[in-house]
Amino acid sequence: MSDQTQHNILAKAVAKHLGDKLRDLSPPQEAILNRQLQRALKSRQGQASLVTKEQILGAYEMIFEVWGAPFEAYYQELQKQKSK
Repeated sequence: MSDQTQHNILAKAVAKHLGDKLRDLSPPQEAILNRQLQRALKSRQGQASLVTKEQILGAYEMIFEVWGAPFEAYYQELQKQKSK
């Protein structure tokens, strides 16, 4: 299957397992999640169907444990300063 097909399969799995949680991500957090998911896909030799629910949830949880509230508060403050 093509890379695009694999990305579509992974995107559907992410939507299934994370659902509305995706709406809460800031742009930087979304970028970090995308990089983590690309690493998961690469670790499975590009086979999206082999990326586990645990890998998807783990990537999401890492964002909030490592890049959680303090990072998000800093990002929101930067956004306010830019809009002035």
